[in-house]
Amino acid sequence: MPSFALRRTDFHGLRDVGGRHLKVYTISADGNPTGEALLESAVGIASTVLPDAPAPGGCGFVIVHRGEDSTWLLVHWWDGDILCQRLFRGGEGGEFVPAQPELFACVWELHVIDHERRSWAVHVLGTGDVDGYLGDTLTVPAGAELTTG
Repeated sequence: MPSFALRRTDFHGLRDVGGRHLKVYTISADGNPTGEALLESAVGIASTVLPDAPAPGGCGFVIVHRGEDSTWLLVHWWDGDILCQRLFRGGEGGEFVPAQPELFACVWELHVIDHERRSWAVHVLGTGDVDGYLGDTLTVPAGAELTTG
């Protein structure tokens, strides 16, 4: 039986959006890089859905996932120890619409969300080190093996 392999996941830097520091990630089913136009569209949409007043720390992350059936945009922001999210579905042209409310994330997106959860807990909730959180990012080569460690 073949082992489960992760999809290519790239970190594309920090963006200041509405007073928040957002980490920007991409995931690609085909293993190819994601274009800058799609990233800018995603950050633009994030700026329209984030609450006006950032919580202390003012951080979050965006995932653009070019999947097999669609392109997905996940906009996350931290409110203390609560992770808030808006999920969108779209295409390569950068047009995104809100996804069905019962959807949350796929197994590849959860890999990024898990990394961010751990990083937030260790750096911000544990020591108040926002800079440590912002510097703790994830990059995964296509086909990397998933481990439980």
